[in-house]
This record gives sequence, structure tokens and C-alpha cells, in this order.
Amino acid sequence: MQAWESDAITLFARKHSENDAILEVFSKSHGRISAYVFGGTGSKKRAFLEPGQIINVAWETKSPNYMGTFTRLETVVPISTIMHDAAALCAIKCACELMHEVLPAEMAIEPLYDATQILIESLTHDANWPAIYVRWEAGLLTHTGFGLDLTECALTGVKDDLAWVSPKTGRAACKAAGEPFKDKLLALPQFLIDA
Repeated sequence: MQAWESDAITLFARKHSENDAILEVFSKSHGRISAYVFGGTGSKKRAFLEPGQIINVAWETKSPNYMGTFTRLETVVPISTIMHDAAALCAIKCACELMHEVLPAEMAIEPLYDATQILIESLTHDANWPAIYVRWEAGLLTHTGFGLDLTECALTGVKDDLAWVSPKTGRAACKAAGEPFKDKLLALPQFLIDA
């Protein structure tokens, strides 16, 4: 039998059979992983299945060839404080959906886990969370191999007056050099340059 315990962020859950669920989490030490939750649709465990919930899970399996089971779920950071904020709920739902779709299974990415935890905690008390969310998305791109290069202009090598980013290359362009191509470029927010 194999078993482990870790903090995790709930990404996705779906009902399985009448009372159970399959829960997918992004674990700090084991990456994106799915496991069975007995009684997962019941009133006692339903809150753990909400996307963005930071929980502590105990996982076990009889064989590495079988889907494991989450035998214990405990709340670490509840998201109940943002239930009144539709924009914050949308942000956490988008973040969880992105991780569900793009992260490889069972590959721990601790810096991304830590950044996601900071994002979730900022949604509850930081009015500047939209900027934190955009930085988080840029970090997700980096960890999946599609990072942005916002250090210098791709056309001239200049490090000042960066105003554009290319959606094709992910590289920045200064205001003067990018002006002729502005219809094909995206505006570069100042807070990304300052980060």
C-alpha cells in the first residue's frame, strides 16, 4: 500500500455513483492528482470539493496502477470569505480550470503551488488581486514552457519604454519600435513591467 499526506488546492470534482465523487487537486508535493472520495457529495464533504479550497489531504492506494482514495480532507484556507464577490469567484474558478487543463499529472511544481496559494489568499483581503492574478497567469505560462520575456525590446534590445507584447512570441517591444505593428500587438500593463 502507498500513502502520503499533503496540502492541496481543489481544482475539479465530479459526482461518481450516488454518493461519491472523484476529486482532482493540485498538491504541493505531488502535483495534479485525482482520487476517489467516499461520500463526497454528502453535506459533510461537499465544501471540500469547491474549486480553490486549500485543504490537507491524506491519499492512499493499494497499487500504483489504481486510482487512489482521499481518506481525509481538512480545510486549511477556506474560500467562504469570497462567496459574496462574483469577480473573485470567477478568478479562482478560472485559475483552477487553467491548472486542470494545462498541468501535467503527478508533477510537483512547488513555486506554482505557492503562487496559487498567495493568489487565493489575496482574493480575500487584497483589493489589488486582479494584478496578482495576471502575474499568476504569467507564472503559469512560464511553468508550462510558454514564458513571457518582458526584460527588453525584441526589436531593438532597449530596456526602457516597453509598451507592447507580441502574442506570437511572448516578447516585449518598446513604444517606438512597436508602433507600426500596434494592431498585431497587445498593450503591456505597467504593473507587469514593474514586477
